Amino acid sequence: MHRWLARNPGFHRHLVVPLDRDLQDLNSLQETARNWNCDWLALSRMDQTGRRAKLLDLLDRLPLPVSLVGDVSWPDGEPSIASAGALMDLM
Repeated sequence: MHRWLARNPGFHRHLVVPLDRDLQDLNSLQETARNWNCDWLALSRMDQTGRRAKLLDLLDRLPLPVSLVGDVSWPDGEPSIASAGALMDLM
């Protein structure tokens, strides 16, 4: 099942990354993204991190485009489609 999902070009695979965790705890993310052939990042818990700019460190490790962002300070507190300007505003 994993092999079929990872190789299927019809699926977009999002790697969900909670930003309230220390980046040192997320060292396996690069391997996970490669194993699942992830092509997008979905960020969660941005409102629970003390240093939102660590997103820059994360993007340095995982060169994937950010697709979704979950943050209660965004409209309606629901996941939103990420845009470069909105991410910069959050940081």
